[in-house]
Amino acid sequence: MIEWIFYCIGIIFMMLFLKSILIKPIFFREKWQAGLGYGLPAILYFLLFVLMVNSEYALSQIDIKNQYPMSGKTQVAVSGTVTPSNPSSSQQTSLYSFGTISSSVNFQNGLINLQNDLISVQNDFNTLQSNFGQSSTNPIYTYSTDSKDKLYVDANGKGTIIGDTSNNTYYIPGNSSYNNEMKNTKNSVYFTTTWAAECAGYKASK
Repeated sequence: MIEWIFYCIGIIFMMLFLKSILIKPIFFREKWQAGLGYGLPAILYFLLFVLMVNSEYALSQIDIKNQYPMSGKTQVAVSGTVTPSNPSSSQQTSLYSFGTISSSVNFQNGLINLQNDLISVQNDFNTLQSNFGQSSTNPIYTYSTDSKDKLYVDANGKGTIIGDTSNNTYYIPGNSSYNNEMKNTKNSVYFTTTWAAECAGYKASK
């Protein structure tokens, strides 16, 4: 980008040089003074432009060689007969094995274990989904025994931890000020865990 700025400045000096020599000196009394005053800067800026363009071209060639190291190199022809060799069974096992899987039987057992794990995850998800669909008489549900990871949600999956934007304080269900904060919906934001509230910059109410 900067080389084109030098190029434009060189063009301007060149136009001033030609006009001062052919017509009338600009900002100079004599034509030879205008020739030196405008001609030398024009030559200098054009020279800088050419040098910068050449340097960028050289850098681009280096990048191309780094990206394609085989370009421009002569490939060596192999003389004689080339006989392909089949890898042994032990080599095939090492190529296609993952962990302790070394045979088709172990591979099938691994697939069965993976399928059982997926079924277990699906069952846990169904259990959690059924808990969300319970009666609204007890709308607040908590999960996990860790206080940081405990999940506070209602029957619709909405967070029940209230964050007060006026004082950057959050209130969990059961807090003495929780019911008052429920009425203050204007300055309230909601979180599902205390960890999320603290990450958002809120501190626990006292």
